[in-house]
Amino acid sequence: MTILALLAASVLQAAKVEVAFTYESASAKTVHLAGSFNNWSTTETPMERRPGTNTWSRTLSLPTGKYWYKFVLDGATWVTDPRAQRQEDDGNGNTNSVVLALPPGYETPAARNDGATTQGAIRHEFTTRYANLDGGEASLKIEARAGDLESVTLVLDGKEVPMRIAGADDFTEWYSATFPVKPGARSNYYFKIVDGPAWTLGESGLKRGATPGDNYSVVWEPSLFPSTPNWVQDSVFYQIFPDRFANGDTSNDPEGTVAWDASPTWFNWFGGDLAGVRQHLGYLTSLGVSGVYFNPIFEGPSNHRYETTDYDAVDHRLGTNAEFRTLVRDLHRKRVKVVLDGVFNHTSVAYPAFADLLARQQESPFRDWYEVTSFPVSVRDQPPYKAWFGFKSMPELNFDNPKVRKAVLDVVDFWDNEAAIDGWRLDVANEVPHEFWREFRSRVKSHSQDRWIVGEIWGDGTPWLGGDQFDSVMNYRFREAVLGFAARGSLTPSAFMARLLSVWNAHPPQISRNMMNLLGSHDTPRLLHECGEDARKARFAAMLQFAWPGAPSIYYGDEIGMSGGPDPENRRGMEWDLATDENPFLSLYRRLIVARKSSLALRRGAPVLVSTDDELGTIVFRRSYQGETVVVLVNASEAPRAMRASGLGEGPLVDLFGTASPELAGTQVRATVPPLSVCVLSTKARSTLRGPSGRSDQGGAPFPTEKE
Repeated sequence: MTILALLAASVLQAAKVEVAFTYESASAKTVHLAGSFNNWSTTETPMERRPGTNTWSRTLSLPTGKYWYKFVLDGATWVTDPRAQRQEDDGNGNTNSVVLALPPGYETPAARNDGATTQGAIRHEFTTRYANLDGGEASLKIEARAGDLESVTLVLDGKEVPMRIAGADDFTEWYSATFPVKPGARSNYYFKIVDGPAWTLGESGLKRGATPGDNYSVVWEPSLFPSTPNWVQDSVFYQIFPDRFANGDTSNDPEGTVAWDASPTWFNWFGGDLAGVRQHLGYLTSLGVSGVYFNPIFEGPSNHRYETTDYDAVDHRLGTNAEFRTLVRDLHRKRVKVVLDGVFNHTSVAYPAFADLLARQQESPFRDWYEVTSFPVSVRDQPPYKAWFGFKSMPELNFDNPKVRKAVLDVVDFWDNEAAIDGWRLDVANEVPHEFWREFRSRVKSHSQDRWIVGEIWGDGTPWLGGDQFDSVMNYRFREAVLGFAARGSLTPSAFMARLLSVWNAHPPQISRNMMNLLGSHDTPRLLHECGEDARKARFAAMLQFAWPGAPSIYYGDEIGMSGGPDPENRRGMEWDLATDENPFLSLYRRLIVARKSSLALRRGAPVLVSTDDELGTIVFRRSYQGETVVVLVNASEAPRAMRASGLGEGPLVDLFGTASPELAGTQVRATVPPLSVCVLSTKARSTLRGPSGRSDQGGAPFPTEKE
């Protein structure tokens, strides 16, 4: 018997597929693979040059799926693969190569109950992706080829438990079953699979017939499963780019500060500061947000401050440590959490360690703090040291050096003691070694298990989300799905839900519920710009954001309908003249936040797909939590849609988003959903939080809890 506590390796490895990459280049000194399989790392996956040839090659073992990639020449030049299966636009003006990793059997179409089972796609592992404990509820999952199996049944301690399809994409279906367990209990189980003939999957593998080999055996020890801060799943975050939010103190304006409505450039300053944030605390609480994520506030030479000179000091153009401490105290009094941006992959060239290296060269005690390739060291193009993305102003720290690791961990201690912050957002987190992030988590959680750690990961965050590193990642995969569906129309309702459910099923529920679900950030064009300046589409995207599990994150100004293209256009000064009760964007965002606060199911319920209709442009899904169910009706078309759903139970019907006029007859609900709208219906949500004009009178006040 194998016990889950041992965290054994996967039983079925056949779901991984060998994929060979080749590239012809006579001039490149190095070639690396960068793609969605390694979070676009330019260093993680080197290719090898075949002796006596100009051919570079690399073979990867990848799980079943679709992957985007490019080749990186000499660490700086990105090129697509001329031999790729196909090329695709990523939605941000870039073209990526595509490869499909498919096991044997995928060359023929799948069909249920045809007796042709794609065995290599069936997978169950001893990892939290497939076996999980979330509070008092356990879950087990199994993967199979999409559209292949007739049914899957879990045989748990001798009792049969039907498994439902929890999600699917173009290649894979996830079957899931949940059941209550007590901590420390043991479960014995196997899977019965029907696709014409019967199969069983137990610890000894996939076998024909109704009798398995060995059962799996699991001990449900809570300490073996990821835990996340409980407050995050109930939160709505607001991202502030400090130089562009509000200028509350002109005495600390840098020389050359431009007018607040000036066009942003990569280098100009607007004078935003901590005093400006404090002056608008009433705005934040009237909006109803419960967390603020600050882009870097530490001393640095640039307006974005992603080049740090002193990690222990608030930038003098923003204010002082004392001012920040007071600001955090005031936000906490309003029950708003504070998350800081930790830029630990690289520093500025004025950071004391690098400044000493420049001054003393080989004699500097800090020469091993950075990865120097040659002396003398100077700040120049094609720098003689490893620099982030080749930018000479951002030398990368060497985390093999224990003194570097200690210096960063000391920053964690300093700001916890200085201001009792609530969490860290980690910049370019995929470029820092996993080993260090494990140390980082241990230090952060030593102050409080409620401290939140969210990494900037643009692709699959799985390598960081096993409970030993991050609690969450910035959910850019969620953003791309919503924009593809609501803004660009490139995803049908069924394809959109497949994308969302794929991301949801990639992680245990306690991780997926606290993902930072964003539609815009300082690194992306603004939401309205992505929607082609169509305000209806932008508001539709916001409704989808608040209807899906995860913590919504609002980029400053999106809630009032600001627009702007790629950096620097997405970093304009906050347009405060738009922040009025008459603004339909602001009214909607306030209403969405109130809706989240009023419903436990809307904050914590797992999504269950009911139906999609690609011709009509509609989606129905449910979310349930502790006796409350919400039904979500989505209309992505340009015409009103009469929609029906069931499963709400009896009670007064509440339309949480205020977009339709539903009717309830027994447990059957009917509603005409307007074009480009989302209707969220509940019979048990609290509706008493609404204030005048749909505003929340409680601001960042606590959400109703399970006991309320």
